[in-house]
Amino acid sequence: MVRRWMPGICLLALLVSGHSLSAAELALKVDVKEVQHGKLFRAILSTDQQQRALALADLSSLEERFVIHRLGDISTQGGGQQRSLWLIPREAGRQTIPAVMLGRMRSQALSLDVAKAIDDKTGEPIQIQFDVDTTSPVWPRQQLLYRVQLQSDDPYVDLEVERLRNKDLRVYEMAQQTDRNETSDGPMYRHTAGWAIFAPGPGQYAVELPEIRYGREGIVSHRFFAEPIELQVQALPGYLSANLPVGEIKLDSDIGAMSLAVTSNLQVYQLRLTARGVPKIWLPDYLSGLGNNTALNPYQLDVQTVQGMDRDGVFTEQRIRLPLSFRQSGWHFLGPLDLRYLNPGTRKLEGSKRQLRLPIALHPWQMTLSALILLLLAMLLARWNLRLFV
Repeated sequence: MVRRWMPGICLLALLVSGHSLSAAELALKVDVKEVQHGKLFRAILSTDQQQRALALADLSSLEERFVIHRLGDISTQGGGQQRSLWLIPREAGRQTIPAVMLGRMRSQALSLDVAKAIDDKTGEPIQIQFDVDTTSPVWPRQQLLYRVQLQSDDPYVDLEVERLRNKDLRVYEMAQQTDRNETSDGPMYRHTAGWAIFAPGPGQYAVELPEIRYGREGIVSHRFFAEPIELQVQALPGYLSANLPVGEIKLDSDIGAMSLAVTSNLQVYQLRLTARGVPKIWLPDYLSGLGNNTALNPYQLDVQTVQGMDRDGVFTEQRIRLPLSFRQSGWHFLGPLDLRYLNPGTRKLEGSKRQLRLPIALHPWQMTLSALILLLLAMLLARWNLRLFV
């Protein structure tokens, strides 16, 4: 008798099972009607079955308009599952939270009003601006600046950028800098932060900029995100050296070309080399040409190299203390120093091979004779002037 009804029982079980699977639902809910641009809000992803884990849900559809900041733990309730998603809107305005997929299950899309970002303390709008370097084409080792700027009447706001991690690029973070400007309505403050990005060689690079944090007294209230960037970097022209600096190079010195120096006496000169848009790692060895003059007796150079960052990007500065003495009398030169560079602003090869003109070197007896001659001339000139007034 049982065998007689067994096929029917199995069929009924399959029908019931199929109905329960088809009735399984995936839901995405938001417990607020309006959120702010840059502020976290919670969405709850849930399903009424446990056969497929929520950890397998495809959340990629959310990433176009929202940043998934954090995923909560998966909990089981009443035979179902639930997970909290902490999201950040990328833009203000009417936004759609797209459907999420889990196997064949699909949640419904939701509409959400995203208000403009407002400072929690002052109630004033937070107006973040992105200043992106659009120079094209881009050369290898050329600095590209991506700055985040905020105009405010409050000097005490925090504007920080996350470290940009990209193994194919060399990136330097720009810490917050604040400038005060006087206006007819009172002082205004420009807060600036960002990144200086360098591509080491030709090719195409995808740059995903990390979050920008806004807050006060070390507490972050808003997080903002810039659009991804594609860099197309072309090779330097074949007639240029592959190690040619891309930036601006300037050399200053305290050497007085029209002054005098005594041979065999130790002279100490100060040089300062400034490289704008050139990191220390790519700064050529300009000092190798300082000891090419056999008429000079150079001593050990004292070189202090410092790399820094300001609102105009990376700069490298070398302070050079050059002690030397003259072996021969005459007019001598240091160098030549190859100070040529590719200026990304003008897109031209600038600078030159430069020689530093040194003071006129005299032997001690020449210096004494010159002093006597000058003294004699001064006496004759004084006597001549005296006759004119007598």
